[in-house]
Amino acid sequence: MVAYIASYKQTHPKEPKLLRGARLLIDGVRNKKLTTKYSHDNIVDVNLGSYAVDCSGFVNTILISQQLHKALQEIQSFIEKIENVPKPIAPLQPWPLHYVLFLQSEVSKKCWKPVMDARLLEPGDIVAYTRNNHENSSSEDGQHVMIVSDKIKH
Repeated sequence: MVAYIASYKQTHPKEPKLLRGARLLIDGVRNKKLTTKYSHDNIVDVNLGSYAVDCSGFVNTILISQQLHKALQEIQSFIEKIENVPKPIAPLQPWPLHYVLFLQSEVSKKCWKPVMDARLLEPGDIVAYTRNNHENSSSEDGQHVMIVSDKIKH
């Protein structure tokens, strides 16, 4: 089995907005101010403090909550141009497969830069993975996207 991994960092690493946003959400759950459940539906009601998301829904929600729409829009624009790849159900809700295809592509990226060595990952960076890098993948098919919370300890 082949693994396709793409690791990319925000172009402004001094301000890890993604990590801050993730911690705010997690703290809200711990303090019982927010409710979460795992769901591929990716339904977020900020007013009710209700989050029914999977890994990509979590990352996408954090990107949006931290006003990083341009980063998501870059992925969305790329997805719309490629053929033979399933499209996300809602705009600005890419799956891990979309992150990997975008991040591994040769297209110019304004909000992203590659990390070629996992030891160089910083808190707030995004790592995306998929087992199947092709058109038959679904949102539930061996994919994952996550936000790095800490540096790798050597």
